[in-house]
Amino acid sequence: EAVQTIQNVTALHERFLHLLDGANVIEIDASAITQIDTATLQLLLVLKQTALKMDKQVAIDFPSEKFIEAAQLLGLAEMLDVDQSAAGFF
Repeated sequence: EAVQTIQNVTALHERFLHLLDGANVIEIDASAITQIDTATLQLLLVLKQTALKMDKQVAIDFPSEKFIEAAQLLGLAEMLDVDQSAAGFF
């Protein structure tokens, strides 16, 4: 969904847990994100850290400018492995 806020973090967390159980590589298409909050970015960071501990990979593909701006504002862009050069490439 384009808007990712604390209102849907619980459902997103459950979805991520299910994905971690069934896949070694999780690819998240973030190209449609128009709004993302701190809670959601924190959840993505925990997902990446948890996957790493499980020898799995999480990739955030095609992050929108809004996604990258929010991640940079919180100092999470490097940890989430998203940057301006990745935005919009298909």
